[in-house]
Amino acid sequence: MDCIIRVIRLPSSAGHYREVSMLCFFNLAGATYDPDVVGMEMETIDEARIQAARFLGELIRDKPNLAWAGEEIRVEVTDERQLVLFTVIAFGVDSPASMHEPSAFRSSR
Repeated sequence: MDCIIRVIRLPSSAGHYREVSMLCFFNLAGATYDPDVVGMEMETIDEARIQAARFLGELIRDKPNLAWAGEEIRVEVTDERQLVLFTVIAFGVDSPASMHEPSAFRSSR
């Protein structure tokens, strides 16, 4: 997962390098598609994972019907070369038990 955009040399005679930030893009895919063209600098891959989960959670909070659109909602996180680093997926699945509920309760989708 090499998505380093800046590298600094640590002050040592061994010439070690360490990552200081990476540029990540949070692309919405699946039931709807919206590529991220700006990106965000992240200090760690864990920080990017948390941001992706928050982004997806906020999207579902604001547009909950997307989870039931018949296709998953994905946040595909890529580096500056558009290599997929990881994906967060959400989707709704009806249980067979919901078919036994009164018709007024069932969805009309």
